[in-house]
Amino acid sequence: MAVVSATRPVERLVSVLRIREFRLLWLVSAAWYAARWVDTVTTGWLALTLTDSPVFLALVGACRMLPLLVLGIAGGVLAARVHPRTVLLGAVLAGAAISGWLVVAAALGTLHPWQLVLTTLGTNTLWELSFPSQRSLVAETTAGRASLTNALALDNFVFVGSNVLFSALAGELIPRTGPQGAYLLAAGAFLSAVPLLLALRRPTSAATPAITRGMEPGYRAVLSRPVVAGVIVISLVMNGLSLPVIQLLPLVAREVLQVGPVELGRLTSAWGGGSLLGNALIFLLAPRRGGLVFFLGSLGAAIGFCAFSLVHSYPLALLLILLAGVLMSYFGTFQSALLIEAAGVEGRAKALGALTVAIGIQPLGVLAIGWLASLTGPSVAFTAATLAGTVAIAGSAACFPDLLRYRTRLVSER
Repeated sequence: MAVVSATRPVERLVSVLRIREFRLLWLVSAAWYAARWVDTVTTGWLALTLTDSPVFLALVGACRMLPLLVLGIAGGVLAARVHPRTVLLGAVLAGAAISGWLVVAAALGTLHPWQLVLTTLGTNTLWELSFPSQRSLVAETTAGRASLTNALALDNFVFVGSNVLFSALAGELIPRTGPQGAYLLAAGAFLSAVPLLLALRRPTSAATPAITRGMEPGYRAVLSRPVVAGVIVISLVMNGLSLPVIQLLPLVAREVLQVGPVELGRLTSAWGGGSLLGNALIFLLAPRRGGLVFFLGSLGAAIGFCAFSLVHSYPLALLLILLAGVLMSYFGTFQSALLIEAAGVEGRAKALGALTVAIGIQPLGVLAIGWLASLTGPSVAFTAATLAGTVAIAGSAACFPDLLRYRTRLVSER
């Protein structure tokens, strides 16, 4: 089917949102992201206040990402074998149950550090198993009808928008209602996704083709494609050396900037606000040089995190994390778009499974940086890690020239 691509920002927005199944999926994602950000801020702050240990905070942060490393391949296989809606429905119901249990434990005063470890592992196992399915559904619902890049920009827009709103809201709720109030909000967000998923119909033409049942390329074949390999390598570096700073923000807030949970929520929101602005710019500018934009966004974000690690002023830290968030939006949006397009239909699930493993490397970085922070202090540890990440990403330009030349499509294809 021939599709005339929209050239104006409003037309590009409408071309995606007029698709009923994408609208429903977009709202499901908003609910999931809201619960995720509330849990991230609340659990991170509790981990530090209950133990007063940077290492334990790093452990909880590592547990948030460890399922991606351990089960990343499983998520890709699940996306290829099981109806994505079924995967997402099971994940949000289980997430609501975990958040509900946290409400009760926090209200009764029986919440202990080890329970934070288990519940963090549980909720983020659900996230890992559902991530490839969610991304596959985005591609399926827009195929032949709208730009995949625009769809992913909208998805990231609601991801960071929920960060701005719900991170700040969690920070405000903790001192006013206790952590149980924040966890109750997370449980409600999970449950709000259930009726939306029940109304979601997978496109009939999106049924898994026969090639994915027995003749799909192996992981080695998918990763041998230069664009796919470049995205995975840069994702490994970002998640191993730069993004652990976000997981350890409670440590930065308390030990370096010397502020409390309200300011922590605002700091996390500033990062999300930057990403929100960056995704708006993607819609306005509609960059076609997706590979180059992805590379420059990754490099700029790494530099921003490095600068953030050096400051001790709260207002300046807010500004730097906001700028890093703007650049992170280019990394996040084009990361999935490049993989889905470059891998093709037959390799899509494998490429997304490999991406979850690359994202899952983050717990190793969080643990290493948290341990180093306990020895040298947070500023030194964060600066060393983010500087190494900046150098590694800059060097990747020489290794993956095809990535820098890759142009994304105006209309997504199956």
